[in-house]
Amino acid sequence: MLQAALGDQAAWDEVAARLVQVYGPAIREGLGLDDTELAGFIRGVMEPMLTRPFGEASLATFLAAMQGQVAKAQGQAIHARSWRARFRRLREQRRLHRDVAAAIGSEFDRGTFLLGKQLAYFERYGKMFLSDVSLLSDRKFFEELLAEAT
Repeated sequence: MLQAALGDQAAWDEVAARLVQVYGPAIREGLGLDDTELAGFIRGVMEPMLTRPFGEASLATFLAAMQGQVAKAQGQAIHARSWRARFRRLREQRRLHRDVAAAIGSEFDRGTFLLGKQLAYFERYGKMFLSDVSLLSDRKFFEELLAEAT
């Protein structure tokens, strides 16, 4: 993801492929996207969070984008659906949830929960102390870090 945010456009496809590898095809189905659209969606949501100053980036915006894409994938608004359609959609959501849970190995992924909690703290302190600095502001450091990792 760092390579992608630093400008390697092909890395966004790799990030999307890794998500599908870890969570299975249910992640694409849940968002209603194909592979190319998934990479574009991830880029559209993650790139601003990594490149904008902390004062402009928001975890809430990320979560709202995810929720908006899921709602878009569901088609029409829930209030406009029949009861039968609502129950079908509920069964489908439960099936997708089971598929994702099976792919990661548990119903409750404690690691992902704790990561989300830490990201919320990270965002809070970033806004308090570094509101005008982006996460990737020290480009040279991250390029050197990635060079060492490969």
